[in-house]
Amino acid sequence: MEALAQMKMITEADFCSLLNITPKTAAAWRYRGQSPAFSKVGNTIFYAIADVEAFIRERTKSSAHLKGIL
Repeated sequence: MEALAQMKMITEADFCSLLNITPKTAAAWRYRGQSPAFSKVGNTIFYAIADVEAFIRERTKSSAHLKGIL
């Protein structure tokens, strides 16, 4: 697994753990084109850490969207 760290990749299990989602949800996101870019080698899914970080950043909201509501 050190090779993954050098390549800056994580497994699907790591991705799911990080986002607190199930592998079924991750698979559904990939199917619908809603997941970060991924690589599949054999039956194993890998995500680049930079893509996962961008995926999370794109979905980060600030409280500014609540201005005028509260």
